[in-house]
Amino acid sequence: MSSFYMGLGSRINCNVFSYDYSGYGASGGKPSEKNLYADIECAWNTLRTKYGVSPENIILYGQSIGTVPTVDLASRVEVGAVILHSALMSGMRVAFPQTKRTWCFDAFP
Repeated sequence: MSSFYMGLGSRINCNVFSYDYSGYGASGGKPSEKNLYADIECAWNTLRTKYGVSPENIILYGQSIGTVPTVDLASRVEVGAVILHSALMSGMRVAFPQTKRTWCFDAFP
């Protein structure tokens, strides 16, 4: 994926900061819901404190399962924009695609 992001940044003339969730790609740790949220929080804090990027210059991009922590973070902090790629409409509909029911505990009903 890094070559995709490098090409994207070059094509639209911007810097791209990406990371792997715990247990995925080159990262260590174990995949879990807790780590999903902790990882995006760490990425956000790195952009803000280490690199000094202003919130209005940060565009959050989430894909598939990554849309869940992306929407969560965007609901709590100021950002320039949010892009959701192949967002999850319903966790239950991913597990049970034949269902038409919307569950009260779905992240995105």
